[in-house]
Amino acid sequence: MRNVMLFILLLCFIHKNSVSQCNCNFSNTQAQSVPDTTKGKRGFVPIEVKGNSVTLPFTYRGNFALVIGISDYNNGWDSLPGVRNDIQRVEEALAKHHFEVIVCRNPTRRQLEDTITYFISHYGQEVDNRLIVYFAGHGYSKSLAYGDYEGYIVPVDAPDPRIDSTNFMMKAKMIRDFTNYSTQIQAKHALFMFDACFSGALFSGTIIQPLPVTIYTGQQVRQFITSGSANQTVPDKSIFCDLFVQALSSYNADMIRDSFLTASELGAFLQMEFIKRNLSLQQTPQYGKSRDERLSKGDFVFSLRENLNNVPPVYTQGSSNFVDPVKFTNPTFIDQTSGIKFIRIKCGTFKMGSPSGEWIDNENKHERPSHSVNIDCFYISETEVTQQQWTRVMGNNPSNFRGNTLPVETVSWNDCQIFIEKLRAKTNKMFRLPTEAEWEYACRAGTTTPYNTGGCLSTSQANYDGTNRTYQNCGQGENRKTTLPVKSFSPNAWGLYDMHGNVWEWCNDGYGTYENTRQTNPKGAVNDSFKVLRGGSFRMYGPFCRSASRLELAPDKKGAGTGFRLVYIP
Repeated sequence: MRNVMLFILLLCFIHKNSVSQCNCNFSNTQAQSVPDTTKGKRGFVPIEVKGNSVTLPFTYRGNFALVIGISDYNNGWDSLPGVRNDIQRVEEALAKHHFEVIVCRNPTRRQLEDTITYFISHYGQEVDNRLIVYFAGHGYSKSLAYGDYEGYIVPVDAPDPRIDSTNFMMKAKMIRDFTNYSTQIQAKHALFMFDACFSGALFSGTIIQPLPVTIYTGQQVRQFITSGSANQTVPDKSIFCDLFVQALSSYNADMIRDSFLTASELGAFLQMEFIKRNLSLQQTPQYGKSRDERLSKGDFVFSLRENLNNVPPVYTQGSSNFVDPVKFTNPTFIDQTSGIKFIRIKCGTFKMGSPSGEWIDNENKHERPSHSVNIDCFYISETEVTQQQWTRVMGNNPSNFRGNTLPVETVSWNDCQIFIEKLRAKTNKMFRLPTEAEWEYACRAGTTTPYNTGGCLSTSQANYDGTNRTYQNCGQGENRKTTLPVKSFSPNAWGLYDMHGNVWEWCNDGYGTYENTRQTNPKGAVNDSFKVLRGGSFRMYGPFCRSASRLELAPDKKGAGTGFRLVYIP
């Protein structure tokens, strides 16, 4: 078995189908210089990235990959003959995607640092470039005195720390150093991949929802994918590498079916494939973006259409002439593990936010401007997740008010992510929180009024505090001061219950302001400090239960009024 790190520093620009051998099979004393290919054309073929419904305002001008493999270990480490094959396969797969590939084999600590620094300084300073650095070799997690772990990659000259911990510390390379490397790069897109099990807080743990390519995709990003965490092992024949090459050479990881493969899709694909193969206990792939908000807005993109012959059917997302893929033909889906029922929501376009004629106060100023949004088909649970459904997955019940058919509450955004991960592991299926745009689209169900019931909402239609501060002239009602069982009131036009009141519902998005532009499947702001809640609750007055009403809350906060519903991804 090996602790292998496949480090892909994807800061790439799409290049010609070419491979440059660095012959970084260094001598024992001096690193060989990386050849300067900028004088020729290789790696500098401009590639314009276009979505199905939008031409993006960014182009990859250069695509450069540094592939580093260490197989010939001694000093107490097992050799890794499988790395030699992995490096060749990754090299060939990236070359087919127009990357100029530089291969470096068996570097020492100094040679590793010199090579990465040279690569970044020569190829990572142009804004319109992509770069890839791929590392395969041993990884190690060291237990620290204050109870945490430090992750390392192991150069060829680093000894086994169980034999010589002092020299190991002098020779090994800390994982966190790659965070510093990522900030030295000016290229807009960077992805770091480690096919290894180690510890190290490289990236935000926020679940990233794969979304179609949009204008926001071209913003700056540093992304990370690892094949496991501390105390896990990776076989020398790397399944992670197999799946990565498969993702680049097929449409299997293209979840959106738009002929592009983003790093977010790649991470989700790797994670789900390990779950499907019942390998998630041995290896648990992780993926995320930089903790630096400035470097977490975009998404790295591979274009699949120009590299593959088996081109999938083309469809325009979010448009009126959209043809549902086969996976969206069933009107409902019931997850047998949790008992959650999902309703298929048709594709379409709507106005998100409060229109100019709708009354809002200063507390709700971020509901505007109203803007057009295209939404693709999706499945959303017909009710808020109940306590019985939560208990089936989690084995506990955090709720303040108790009852099997009551919505689970007193759950934070972070708690929802734990529930989702456990449900994924139990079912081998993909679930997530809805985006804010999906939630409002589903809530409105084709309406443009403040509520999906019309211009007013009464306490005979939803569970909220109707005793004070009603919406305009809608009249007062009762205050039940508790949650009610789901389906206590009539559903909206699309069969969804309790979209107004009962409990606030967490969305996947970070909280931010709206832009006055037409968008397709927006994923909201990149904000790890505050997440979005929608729908109001039994504690809130009528105006806070409107379709456009928004609330921000830290992801670790919770209360008797916070719950959620799920989206299922076929």
